Amino acid sequence: MMNQDKRKKRIANIAMGAVIVLIILSGVLAVGGQQGWFDKKDSAETGVVSAVTGTADLTRDGIASPLSADTALRDGDVLTAQEHAELTLQAGDSTMKLGTGSSLTVTHAETDGFTVQVTGGQFFTAAGETAVTLEFGTEDCTLSSATADLTVRTGSETLYLLSGSLTQDGTDYEARQALSWVDGTLTVDSFSPTVLDDEAIGWCLNAGQTLCFTSAELQQVLDDRAAQQQTDIEAQVNPSKNADAQADGSAAGSAETAQSGEAGTKSDGTGHTGQASAGSDTANAADPAPSSPAQAEPSAPAQPDTPAQPEPNPEPEPEPEKKSTCTISVRCDTILNNMDSLDPDKAGYVPSSGVLLSKTTVTISDGDSAYDVLKRACSAAGLQLEASYTAAYGSYYVEGIGHLYEFDCGPESGWMYKVNGWFPNYGCSSYTVSDGDNIVFCYTCTGLGADVGA
Repeated sequence: MMNQDKRKKRIANIAMGAVIVLIILSGVLAVGGQQGWFDKKDSAETGVVSAVTGTADLTRDGIASPLSADTALRDGDVLTAQEHAELTLQAGDSTMKLGTGSSLTVTHAETDGFTVQVTGGQFFTAAGETAVTLEFGTEDCTLSSATADLTVRTGSETLYLLSGSLTQDGTDYEARQALSWVDGTLTVDSFSPTVLDDEAIGWCLNAGQTLCFTSAELQQVLDDRAAQQQTDIEAQVNPSKNADAQADGSAAGSAETAQSGEAGTKSDGTGHTGQASAGSDTANAADPAPSSPAQAEPSAPAQPDTPAQPEPNPEPEPEPEKKSTCTISVRCDTILNNMDSLDPDKAGYVPSSGVLLSKTTVTISDGDSAYDVLKRACSAAGLQLEASYTAAYGSYYVEGIGHLYEFDCGPESGWMYKVNGWFPNYGCSSYTVSDGDNIVFCYTCTGLGADVGA
């Protein structure tokens, strides 16, 4: 009896194990089929996702999942790049970029003619011999040996043709022409590189193709924008500078007006003044004589000349009060050498320069801390900042800047700060800033600060 019970129990366990294996196998097959693990088609014959920066989604057969690099594309796939994400697609010798917050549907994934429907956002195409057809709104156009940047918004689409040519609705268009559709109505005009946003210019600089604008022209646009942005940041973080500049301008304007008024009047020697202009003396001499002696005024006796009184010395203007300033910058360039350790979701927050905030001059008051300066600078630059107060140390601890946090790039990563090249061993809200200090907040990835010189 006991042997029979053991045998039944063993059979039940085997059956249960087989069911579990079948469930797991079914799940693997379902996921693998959705992700394309078992696709037999040669990857050279279909378009692929060659790179993913940040977070992106793939919706295939109604099932949504995270999108990863090396995914072979199928007809009907929906790709969505989340905020601060970028996708690179490859079809034969043609390369495409899907910008942050953009989405598209793959209509035809074969490399004999790759077709996508761009449903929103920005799509950059550097087409080689493999033709790429773009569908958007009610329009479509095919690029071959051409480069274009397409922006799709609600009710409007704009395509900037950067190299080569294209034919659309029987009309040929050349590089440096912008095709804009607003509610289906097309207008065509030439354009300059200043109309391209930073993302598109970055793609152009890395396209590896000869475009209608030189790399120097494109880089100059980026440099000019960076300089203007820096000016705007300093204007916001130092509002007193604006007030001083306006006051100086008003004072200069008042002085100019006063000088103009003095130059525009003259005295007639009797205490009366009149406009000094060409012919004014002649006009006075030509005045008609009184019509009768009764109307004539008696002549005034001649007054002896009186010596001019010396003007009192003006009070010396007080010298403007010198304001104390410091400089601050925020850098994460060490991450560029440790991208393999970075949380993939944070890749889109790392600028290619590694600089989140360029060196910025900030006016300081007595008692300002390095943390106070950081807060003001981040607020002016629109840079995200998160910090927590540590009671044990009586200081604030910077957890994240620009959405980059401690441990995002390895177990030893996080934010540090240095002043004039020295790394204080206490919190940034405990350091009192002095005139002329140079503050740098820098992200360390390895060595608990060794990689940034601590």
